[in-house]
Amino acid sequence: ICTIHSFCLNHVFRPFCHLIKGYKNGFKVLTPDSAEFEHYVTATCEQFNRYNLTFRDFEEFTQLRVSVDGHPVGNALERGALTPDMARAYWKRIREAGFIDFANIIYYSYVLLQKRPEILSYVSAKFAWILVDEFQDTTDLQVEILSLIADGERTRFLLVGDPCQSIFGFAGARPDLADEFAARIG
Repeated sequence: ICTIHSFCLNHVFRPFCHLIKGYKNGFKVLTPDSAEFEHYVTATCEQFNRYNLTFRDFEEFTQLRVSVDGHPVGNALERGALTPDMARAYWKRIREAGFIDFANIIYYSYVLLQKRPEILSYVSAKFAWILVDEFQDTTDLQVEILSLIADGERTRFLLVGDPCQSIFGFAGARPDLADEFAARIG
């Protein structure tokens, strides 16, 4: 039992991180409650002439996501609180320091599963069943990861969720994807 981040970290990214540029020597997960997180956000903001940061400024970086196409997305970008260049600079800075954030754990797991059929085969053979609870709070990229695994036709899924209870829209949750994914996997 784990979150999608933990699943991707332990079964996709960690075993194969050496295949991703910048992670050949391993990595550390950058969490929002760490001093390093504050340091890298501050340094990135200063690079873009933003000073005197508030709690909200730091919170904006925790909600960054990566699209299926590899572009920065999220509410902070939509509102103009951050720019795509700021997000890319932040991610470059943490990658060069040997860190990865939750957004990139998901994105790079997707990349590994999509571009390396042997990794997808390994992951789909490892799990006969995957239960996805609170499916209404999954994002498009998370659904793409599950779809790739489903396409391996070795793993079955049990999806549990209620679209009327979605509370993670700010984090990219797409409750509308539940029916589409369920139809896709039969």
